[in-house]
Amino acid sequence: VEGLAGEPAYAEAFEQQVGSIGAALRSLPDSDEVTVLRGDEASRDAVLGKLGELQSVLADSDRFMLVLVGHGSYDDFEYKFNLPGPDITGEEIVAALDALPATTQVLVNTSSASGAIAELAAADGRTVVLATRSGVERHATRFGGFFADALTDGAADTNKNERISVTEAFRYAERQVADYYERNGQLATEHPVLDGGQADRVALAQLGGAPPAVADEG
Repeated sequence: VEGLAGEPAYAEAFEQQVGSIGAALRSLPDSDEVTVLRGDEASRDAVLGKLGELQSVLADSDRFMLVLVGHGSYDDFEYKFNLPGPDITGEEIVAALDALPATTQVLVNTSSASGAIAELAAADGRTVVLATRSGVERHATRFGGFFADALTDGAADTNKNERISVTEAFRYAERQVADYYERNGQLATEHPVLDGGQADRVALAQLGGAPPAVADEG
């Protein structure tokens, strides 16, 4: 889901990140469906509607991932992810995920203030990746760009199996965020968070694209 940018520079960055992440997910041979919602298609009603449709489509054995790229806000009470029209709240996002039958889930939220939903989003079988550790880290984040970069960079593939796992992408982006602020002599305004026990076992990208199909010799 590509959120509301607000400024041209962010619009370009978010578009690139969503495009890169979508292409990486499609590179996986076991990726059945990747849906990208942006612009008017990324309204609150559209996002919740799509998640609602999946309640009758997904099975317990399926894996499901929701990636939010954009800006977020937190007023010390409620987190919101910025979308065209009414924003979607953290409570609405988590409730929609809780309603899905897929027992393996990944939520990636690269927005500012995303850490506000850390406790709310935690659940058995769900891996949560957040750009900030709390709701008070409200500045625009750089984590999303580095997370997207990880999915095509062999340096992120630390176990050299030609796949980038959630853990590998997170660690890569986490290092790049820290290096950015240190290199520029700035106090870090974002501290990424990873929670959940499935992160090592869920792949986000196949380096070099999906392998060719094996011909049936029978």
